[in-house]
Amino acid sequence: MCRTTDILVKQGVAERVVVLHGEGDVFGVRVPVGHIDIYPNGIGYFPRRKLQPGCDSKICSHMYPFVLFMEALIEGVMIPATKCESWAKFRQGDCQFQNTLNIGLIYPSTARGLYFCLTQPNPPFTYMEHGLRYKTSPARTRDPEKSAKSGKKMTKGTKG
Repeated sequence: MCRTTDILVKQGVAERVVVLHGEGDVFGVRVPVGHIDIYPNGIGYFPRRKLQPGCDSKICSHMYPFVLFMEALIEGVMIPATKCESWAKFRQGDCQFQNTLNIGLIYPSTARGLYFCLTQPNPPFTYMEHGLRYKTSPARTRDPEKSAKSGKKMTKGTKG
């Protein structure tokens, strides 16, 4: 689609750029472009993972961060993410778990870098603090990519 870097959000367009990645194959970008880059479920960061939980299309995955943001903002649901060097390190549990933030409007002034979290296919999307650790997330007995194929799908006109 749009492969020009002229229209990308990036550091320098604002005092603080927070990017909530949803899909990094067609509509989104994989590379970190903000001061804070949040990758729910590793989607957009990890090339083999294509769709967010509950999604059956790339459009749904692209819109998924908007749904998370709205749930955090309107419903007041806390969706924590933890700072980590990479998705692989997050999966291994090798992260700075004391360095977390919640998806929303306000972020710690010292927050910078990559943040990861796990979410559910249906509202409420948060796993709360369990979403900060890949292996200890409730109801997560297999790879999230395979789990995304089960359960209710988020498609046109549905919230989950």
